[in-house]
Amino acid sequence: MELKDEIRKLRDKGLGYKKIAVCLNVSANTVKSICKRERLEKLDIEDFDTCKVCGEKLTHLKGKKQKKYCSDVCRMKWWKNNQDKMNRKAFSTHQCKCCEREFTSYANDKRKYCSHECYIKHRFGGSYEH
Repeated sequence: MELKDEIRKLRDKGLGYKKIAVCLNVSANTVKSICKRERLEKLDIEDFDTCKVCGEKLTHLKGKKQKKYCSDVCRMKWWKNNQDKMNRKAFSTHQCKCCEREFTSYANDKRKYCSHECYIKHRFGGSYEH
């Protein structure tokens, strides 16, 4: 087989100039020259994973964190259904300044109110009915 054809095959598999040169025992410059002349582009093969929730294929950007979910909707759905996997150390218990009920918050140890409703009533006045 001709050298050009061998280079074309390896290039289609996503190999770079140096790896092709090693495989075919030729110089990297020879491979580069042939690729430029023949307009052989390197295929940018990326790993495809699937979304943890819906199974949709995910494409990853090089140099970026690997995705686990295809969208915010799937990400939130997974966390809602897998709360047992959350770091329980991040939860803290508080007493609401308005209704005085005990509540827990996740990753916020400075919470004062159990809800937005209680915050508004306590801060701006009004009767409390929980």
